[in-house]
Amino acid sequence: LYRFTNPNSAPRRLAVAGRDLYVLDAGNSVVTRHRLNEVGDGLERGQEIAEVVRKGQPAGNLVVGNLIDVLWMPADGNWQQDGLLILDASGRLIVYNSKTAALSAQVLSGALKTPLALGSYTGARLYVLDPGAGQIFRYAPTTSGYTGAPDPYFLAGATVDLLAARDMAIDGDIWLLYSD
Repeated sequence: LYRFTNPNSAPRRLAVAGRDLYVLDAGNSVVTRHRLNEVGDGLERGQEIAEVVRKGQPAGNLVVGNLIDVLWMPADGNWQQDGLLILDASGRLIVYNSKTAALSAQVLSGALKTPLALGSYTGARLYVLDPGAGQIFRYAPTTSGYTGAPDPYFLAGATVDLLAARDMAIDGDIWLLYSD
């Protein structure tokens, strides 16, 4: 549907929300939006690409760092708006409100060391895979975002080697993809 022509481009992640496709270009540390046409067989003219956020851009009172993952989070429970969640390497969670095109940001609490991937499951719970911490952190939404302390997925004392983990998916179980 769209060809990334910048030689630094490295499209890494895709999030879908209706006719909107959000792409994380890790090579340029930018997230772009691409809108499908009514039929869904191409991009809408004039809506082929729009920049959502880029490294170095302000979001609320924070500055966006290296972007590492994106996730579409539909409204559910305390999470009251559909939105695109964008994680940077410093553990900042950038929220893009697709209705207003507004950005907000917060620093995720907890002992994040090297956050790598986002996931979600029912109730708008947010999961962060952190190989450096050897943990998957689970955040419950509040009316002000993901501001509370996370629950660790693995029990205290459990030794789980996540250093070679590259991605995760959640369907009731958590599935981890390792580099091998």
